[in-house]
Amino acid sequence: MTRHESPIVVAGLDYCRSAYRHDRISGVMVSAVKYRNDRAVVGRFAAELAHIAALWPSESGADLITWVPTTRARCAARGFDHSALLARGVARRLGVKARGLVSRSDHGHQTGQDRTGRLAGPHLALRRGIVVPRRVIVVDDVITTGASMAATAAVLRRGGARWVTGLAVTHRV
Repeated sequence: MTRHESPIVVAGLDYCRSAYRHDRISGVMVSAVKYRNDRAVVGRFAAELAHIAALWPSESGADLITWVPTTRARCAARGFDHSALLARGVARRLGVKARGLVSRSDHGHQTGQDRTGRLAGPHLALRRGIVVPRRVIVVDDVITTGASMAATAAVLRRGGARWVTGLAVTHRV
């Protein structure tokens, strides 16, 4: 796996980083989390993401960590939301709470879509009864176009977040 050292520019995020460039090895490991519920890999990725977040300037710290939600169908089929597992692992390591702030109202998924389809992003909304904290870190597995992160950031900002940062395991460059 190749480390990804540079910040990623994603609309609506104040700062964003990934741990690795998306390559064959990191892709296989992300798939192990998503499709085989490989908790050992989740721990490794969560530790890497927490390490990255701990190095950020103090203003980019978090009051809460959340994630880009997967579709209900994928969550039901897998029995879990892989991004939620990653976010909770990062939160545990940083001593911050993790909570699902955003829900997904569409049934489509980003995987397998062309660039145009991906850029449309998922349809997201703030969960009912949620109070959005001032500083939020959003966690996801892979950033391809940044549309899912951007859509999540937009929902969080409409809900009151003032500083939104993103963390992803891999980034397709």
